[in-house]
Amino acid sequence: LQLIPATNDLTPPSLSVDVSWEPLRPIRAAAAIIVSKQMGGRWRYDMNLDAGDAEPDDVIEIAAEMKKSSAISFRLPNMGRDAAPFTAFFTPESPLVFNVQPTQGVLASSSGGTLFTVTYAPTEYGKALRGKLIILTDDMQWVYEVRGSHPIYRPPESSAPV
Repeated sequence: LQLIPATNDLTPPSLSVDVSWEPLRPIRAAAAIIVSKQMGGRWRYDMNLDAGDAEPDDVIEIAAEMKKSSAISFRLPNMGRDAAPFTAFFTPESPLVFNVQPTQGVLASSSGGTLFTVTYAPTEYGKALRGKLIILTDDMQWVYEVRGSHPIYRPPESSAPV
């Protein structure tokens, strides 16, 4: 949380500040801004901070045939200097046809990061399915929208003259 005076003129009756807050994962917290005057006087301003779910960091698209699975792998490094324990999961409202491995471990900060594999195994025809993959450390959250679909059918071409 960073407070930046909106103006250099701190004359009464008002004081304007810009508040910059850029959390790396969803969080709810209570905070207070305390303004003290050199000649005496102190004012407390309570505030509630709420960082909800973020927009997806990326979209992963996977196509698989019925009753078969298809997988896509990617590497993700930890943003901090050190490795960090993580959990990876699909949100409860995500279809069960999506899977991620590993579901927990240590997210490497160097050497290319940790390899994640997302699998899609459709069990019925229909519209494209969407799930939300979350990879979570103590300090950071990554959100991926995973879209599962069926391959585009291309009928065989005949090379014999008709």
